Amino acid sequence: MQQLLAQLFWLNGEVPEAVERFLDTVPSYQAAKREYEQAARQIEAAVGLPAYEDYFAKLADFGIYLQGGYYAFGLGLRQELIRQMLG
Repeated sequence: MQQLLAQLFWLNGEVPEAVERFLDTVPSYQAAKREYEQAARQIEAAVGLPAYEDYFAKLADFGIYLQGGYYAFGLGLRQELIRQMLG
């Protein structure tokens, strides 16, 4: 049951896709995305690709938890249920 709930609410790939489609229509998001990509290239050039990829992978994993938490709270789920979903 815990895994099913996690799949339904925490690991739901439809939400990030819908958010990205929406954000693609927001001009200021497009500008922020370009600025981020420029900064990412600068960091990669400064520290090297392996270190940048390691950092980015860890940042992405962390972001997934944040995104899932905001999504779950947005659904009005109780904190106890969210903790169970986190394992």
